[in-house]
This record gives sequence, structure tokens and C-alpha cells, in this order.
Amino acid sequence: KPKDGWAGLSSGLKSVVKGTAAGVASLVAQPLVGAQQDGVRGFVTGLGTGVASAVALPVMGVCVGGYQVVRGVANSGEALRATSKGMLWDENKREWYYYYLDKEWEEIQRLDERRQGINSSE
Repeated sequence: KPKDGWAGLSSGLKSVVKGTAAGVASLVAQPLVGAQQDGVRGFVTGLGTGVASAVALPVMGVCVGGYQVVRGVANSGEALRATSKGMLWDENKREWYYYYLDKEWEEIQRLDERRQGINSSE
């Protein structure tokens, strides 16, 4: 889930690049693998699948990229509301959250007490 329009654009461009790179790699690899497995006949078959992949994978990258851009733009309103409320974006969970310094400090103290308890019992 892209957090806003810029994140959607970034994600979309990455999808296009990945799709294009995969298509080029397939165009090169498929004929080579085909030739190793079945000689000239395999090369021709591999060339056919390589060309098909070289077209299909970039098209899929563009479709996924467009979808990510649309999702990002759609999420921009939520991003504006969340940031105006002081919320932060969690890159791992891909969601907005409130950050409370006092709660984090309490958690650090609990973990530190646990660690000290474990070290003293050894």
C-alpha cells in the first residue's frame, strides 16, 4: 500500500523497470536454455517464448505500475489527514500510527529490567 501519490509513483516506476528488465532477461535466457536442452529446435522455441515474455512482462509492469500510482493518489487524502493529526508512517506494516514517546520509554525500561534479570541469574 503506497502511503501517497509520490510513493505510488515511485512504486509504479519500479514495477515498470522490473517488468522491462525481466522481459529483456527472458529474451536472452529462453533461447539459450532452449538451445541447451533441444539444440536448434529448442533455440527457436526459446526465441518464441523469449519474445512473448519480452512483450508480456513489460506490459504487466506497466499495468501494475499504473495500479500503484492510482492507489497512491487515492491514499493521498488519508496521508494528509494522518500527518495533520501527527501520525507517522510505518514502512514495514504500511500503515499510519501514533507514536508515543512515554510508552516506548516504558517498553525500553521493561526490556532492560528483563535483560538485567536474565544476566543476574546466569
